[in-house]
Amino acid sequence: MSKKIEINISIDTAPVRPISPYIYGMNGVAPASVPPANEVTASAYRLGGNRTTGYNWENNLSNAGEDWQHFNDEYLVPRGKDGSIPAITVTDFVENSKKNGAAAFGSTYALITLPMAGYVSNDNRRAVLPEETAPSARFARIVNRKNRPLSFAPDLADGVVYQDEFINFLLQKLGSARNGGINGYSLDNEPALWPTTHPRIHPAKTTIAEILEKSISLASVVKDHDPDAEVFGPALYGVGAYATFQDAPDWKGGYANKYGLFIDAYLDGMRKVEEENGRRLLDVLDLHYYTEARCHNDHRVTEDRNNNAQCINTRLQSTRSLWDGKYVENSWVGRYLRHILPVLPVVNASINKYYPGTKLAITEYNFGWENHVSGGIAQADALGIFASHGVYLATLWPMTDNLAYSYAGINLYTNYDGKGGAFGGTLVKSATDNIEKSSVYASTDANGALHIILLNKSINETERFSVKIQPDKNYKTFTCYGFDAETPAIKNIDSGSLGENEENTFVYEMPPLSAYHFVLNP
Repeated sequence: MSKKIEINISIDTAPVRPISPYIYGMNGVAPASVPPANEVTASAYRLGGNRTTGYNWENNLSNAGEDWQHFNDEYLVPRGKDGSIPAITVTDFVENSKKNGAAAFGSTYALITLPMAGYVSNDNRRAVLPEETAPSARFARIVNRKNRPLSFAPDLADGVVYQDEFINFLLQKLGSARNGGINGYSLDNEPALWPTTHPRIHPAKTTIAEILEKSISLASVVKDHDPDAEVFGPALYGVGAYATFQDAPDWKGGYANKYGLFIDAYLDGMRKVEEENGRRLLDVLDLHYYTEARCHNDHRVTEDRNNNAQCINTRLQSTRSLWDGKYVENSWVGRYLRHILPVLPVVNASINKYYPGTKLAITEYNFGWENHVSGGIAQADALGIFASHGVYLATLWPMTDNLAYSYAGINLYTNYDGKGGAFGGTLVKSATDNIEKSSVYASTDANGALHIILLNKSINETERFSVKIQPDKNYKTFTCYGFDAETPAIKNIDSGSLGENEENTFVYEMPPLSAYHFVLNP
């Protein structure tokens, strides 16, 4: 065993900022179920995705769009539930979210999606043909305000779905945001892609003017009915939408003359509405992020299950596009959209310039191969990055049925000991002198313990870490939990006394591809 210190880690225990408890979240698993509490301990749950664009709360039918032959069907009806009960898809999801949440973080955050593209499914007669594109009898029209008394028993035959009636129904059934109900409402899903994902509902390219008008109108309805609920928007699919709203018809020669990015224009538009009306309508900028980094075979790492060292390393490095301005990923993003990288500093700068006080959410993300240790380490890395850059809420989107290592990446922060042990709530400074081989994140908790997440990204090498903690504070004992390439099960790796440690330094070896959570107690 080499005695050479390969990697130096520095920790400064002075507080930096609170860590939002809602970054450790999950999207629902197919079709609209909360992941099992015995597999993952999450602090937030989102009901979203392509299906929610065409979801009709009155009958719980939805439209699959391009994902599956433009079917109108019962896909979103929870297993074993009666789809004729209005909004059962949403109420069942929210109720289970509140039951399954991470106890260490208090009440679970429940986020649902409100359709906004214009039409929702009106029948369960499967495939919608091109000639049946909305408006047609296959779809019900969305109207934001009924302007008549709201009913708890919606009219299934009027061909219209009222958003204020939907929200009122949810409030009566679940309570307000302040009283344990739905915490946040997302303004649809990936609107820049509507003509691609849902051409039977919204065949024309979405314009920036349209998305601003629709966002303002629907957000106003939410705030009228539940002022404490948070509004998320515009749920952009990725960096192409952040930049130009997928080359929206009114970007070039229009908004591009004033703004560098579409998100600049969106934030400024929503800020102006608050300035004019004295009420904030957008609480959280809602973005999706799927790495585009490519393996040696030109496959995206989110889609590749190749046990190849180059591909595994690409996945492990791909998280750096979120924060590292010196890293350029091998993808069309790295070649053509360098101005949007690194993502989180660029987005936070846009928020600070155009709509200060707006929170940031990453409500869909994935770095691939969720049942391989590299996927688990990338997941743990992403959570540390979100904490470090002030993300308010993040929810992993599952891309496979086996999520064992991705769940381990979350549990390492939320339930490392199987008893609710969690990463601290106050971020402190941490750094590594080798960002290719390692990542480190640190926090303190209310009891004065220091938490350190340490990731060994080396594929074949046991790495020896020297951890230096400043300012001097006498931590007397430690415990260490973690997972590695052998199993996604988080194990108690080690524990003991730190002894008299005047230099406040400890040295530890970690096997290849491993993720550890150290807890140091005073």
